[in-house]
Amino acid sequence: MPARVHGVLSLIAFAGAVVIAALAGWSESPALGIAYAALALVSLLVTIAVFCGKCANRDHCGHVVPGQIARLMRRELRRGPYTSAELALTSIALVLVFLLPLGWLWRFPLALGGFCLLLLLGSIDIRARVCAACKNAACPLSGK
Repeated sequence: MPARVHGVLSLIAFAGAVVIAALAGWSESPALGIAYAALALVSLLVTIAVFCGKCANRDHCGHVVPGQIARLMRRELRRGPYTSAELALTSIALVLVFLLPLGWLWRFPLALGGFCLLLLLGSIDIRARVCAACKNAACPLSGK
């Protein structure tokens, strides 16, 4: 399968994990579910603005959608390697979305298992297929 198919599948896996966490949070408290969903959306936008907005390969993004959103956010491409601040901000945004729900997911073993499985599958798919096909030499994940 082409890298773009794997990119879309990995985004679907991550979205599924977020939906599971938001629904489990909602069952604890509707405010928690809504707050988590909002955090996930903000985290996605931060990641796209900071990381994808600097990707030299965003016009041919393996994930398809983030590259298109990055072009809408910023037409001109920022050049150069990723800075420590950009990598830290992206990491913090993603860690919050994927580690924070563990605080309530442990009370729902089936949801926790589904959440972790989807994160694992999405991560493996990205690393094995999407990053391997990416031509962004500045990306720390590309291995180029």
